[in-house]
Amino acid sequence: MDQGIIKNLKHFYKHLLVESILIEDFDHKKLNILYASRMCKQAWDKVSERTIMKCFHKAGFVKKETEGVNAAENFDEIDPELAVDNWEDVNSDPSILYEDLVNVDQNVVVCDKSTDEDIIHYCSTGGEQPS
Repeated sequence: MDQGIIKNLKHFYKHLLVESILIEDFDHKKLNILYASRMCKQAWDKVSERTIMKCFHKAGFVKKETEGVNAAENFDEIDPELAVDNWEDVNSDPSILYEDLVNVDQNVVVCDKSTDEDIIHYCSTGGEQPS
């Protein structure tokens, strides 16, 4: 699913977040889990069916007779028309681009491959990580 769908979702979510900072007075309003969840749903609604279809096609989940979808299309590029128009109003550091915000967590490790020995050690030591 991370063939572009998640990146697209994060792009729209961060776009909505920056928009809400620009439009609303966030000094008096805290970002809570309900508001974040609603923004996530709005962002998901903006992910197009075509994007999802192309990502599944690129991942190989498609019937052989399906045509008209170019699997080699680049999903990593951000459409400049979708970027925030007033990015300069939100960002105080001109060296940080909107693309940097969208891609900030691109290389974050979100999982670990644990061996059986690692799991046994973790459970037998009460949660102590193996060295």
